[in-house]
Amino acid sequence: MLLALAGTGSACSPADSKQEVSYSDVGAVQSADEAASASTVEAGNSGGSMVNIQDAEDIIITGNGSTQTRTATGQDIQVLGNDNKTTFKGQCQEFYVVGNGNVIELENVASIQVTGDNNRVKWYGKEPTVNNLGKGNVLESAGK
Repeated sequence: MLLALAGTGSACSPADSKQEVSYSDVGAVQSADEAASASTVEAGNSGGSMVNIQDAEDIIITGNGSTQTRTATGQDIQVLGNDNKTTFKGQCQEFYVVGNGNVIELENVASIQVTGDNNRVKWYGKEPTVNNLGKGNVLESAGK
């Protein structure tokens, strides 16, 4: 899907500004607020480079050294980076972490794959399918 911004506003405008967003494949024009309900993309934080993408199918977090809490509604989740501390509330299908030294808590998850070293992943609820491709990783149930 191609996303184009219309108007004279800057990409760094205050959050309350109303920029028009046009999707060329459907020809519709939506406000930034309406578009955000379908997909959220964030970039940058004080801890370093970071890109977060969240839509109906995926939540993707890239970068190093961030602390976040996100709500999942059945999406697949990817955390790509090092030394992130992330909590996911709600239900996710597949969870992937690629990197080192991440600390992750998942409320409900069907499967977990960890690639990297010294990551800690805790889940609540039913035990997921787990695939550990690294050294020093701790994958454990946090209870119900």
